[in-house]
Formats: sequence, structure tokens, C-alpha cells
Amino acid sequence: MTILLLLFFLFRPLNIFAATPTPTSVANDPTPAADPTKTSGLDEIKKIREAVQQKVQEKLAEISNPEVNQKRGIIGKITKIDGLEITLEDNLLTSRKLSLTNDTVVIGINKNKSNLESLKVGVEILAMGYTTEDGSLDTKRIVIVDLKTIADPLNVTVGKIVDISRASPVFVLIPSSDKNTQYQIKTDAKTEITQLQKNKISFSDLKNGQRTILVFKPESKTSKSFYATKIINLDYQTPTPTPKS
Repeated sequence: MTILLLLFFLFRPLNIFAATPTPTSVANDPTPAADPTKTSGLDEIKKIREAVQQKVQEKLAEISNPEVNQKRGIIGKITKIDGLEITLEDNLLTSRKLSLTNDTVVIGINKNKSNLESLKVGVEILAMGYTTEDGSLDTKRIVIVDLKTIADPLNVTVGKIVDISRASPVFVLIPSSDKNTQYQIKTDAKTEITQLQKNKISFSDLKNGQRTILVFKPESKTSKSFYATKIINLDYQTPTPTPKS
């Protein structure tokens, strides 16, 4: 709707000089004298149209680049560090660029707050932030992880729980890398469920809206559901003990 209004005003005929009388030609001078008021007005119209045109282009760019400024989480190993620019090799062996700032939060492997100096080539991390026009990740938060402890990295994803059953140990997860995909995840007594500090928690501690690292595999070759071998809850908060009366 915003673009349609902008296009309407951009291409709508402007008759702001309709009431201005036509200047009388000077005798023996076939060229009418220039009206400074009209010239100034035309310049203003040109500026307005250029400004509106720019806004239209900006809106069209937003529509044609829907992936820009989207929340994302990427797991992988650091392969290069150049100042505040990091190259990460993700689970599919694809190189991804991370853009950091001095305000980027870094959490160590024991969930203690760390600093940018703890990021080295070879360190495995979970990077969270927003996509940019050049395809990199504007990184707001980094969590150092150990991919060896979460099984085969090719079956690891980061996502958010959107629907969880209390009648059976099943939930639905949407991966951060593809908001149009849903995984139906089944668990059982063998599924390891922990928080980031590796303390064990139970299925009942999982809630809608929580972000998790999920290690999974297809339940069968024909099934559309998956079995979780390990779940790491990134948003779990240890309950505050109820004070004794």
C-alpha cells in the first residue's frame, strides 16, 4: 500500500501553475521572458519527484530482498579471523561471513561471559544475529560449543520450539535457517536433554518459544518425522527456589 501511494504521488499530474497567467510577449522579442517563480517551482517538483523515486526504490529493494535483517543462528568452526570479520565453516562445509562489533556478546563453553580474544581459528561456535544485504551475519551473540559432544554435525540445527505436546514426547521445531520448514521431533527415554551448561533437564522443561540446538535423524526413510538424540536448550532458566515460610 505504501508503494502504491508513493507511485501515485510520483506520477500524478501536477497542475500547481494552472492559475498563473501567461506572460505577455515583449514587442519585437519572439522569446518570452523566463518566469523565475515557475523555474523555482519546477526545481522543487523535480526534487520532490527524485525523493519519492528514491523511497520507491528502497521499498522495492526491501521486497526483493526478504532475507535481509532476518534472525539467524549458524553453527560451525572458525576458519579465519580478520579483525572483527570471521569466516565460519558451517555444518554443510559452506563458508559463512560473520560481522562482529565490540558489543558482540561472547559466551564461553561453560556459559560464562567471555571476550572476543577467546575466539580462535578452530574454535566451534554458535553465532546468532541478523542477515545483511551482502549475505553475512550481523552477529550479536556467540556461544562457544563443542560439536563432538553433540554427535554428527550434519544432523544439527538451531531452531525454536513452536508446538509441544503434553500427551506424548513430541514437539515441532522451526529451524532458524528456514522459517518455512517445520520438523516434527519425537523423543524417548534415550534422548539426552540438557541446558547449555550440560546439566540434564526433562522433556517437561521444554516450552514453546525456546531456542534449542537439536541433534536429530530421520525416524525412517519414508517418515516425515525425526528422532532427537540430543536437545540442548539455549533458553532454559534454572527455577528460583521457593523460600521456606
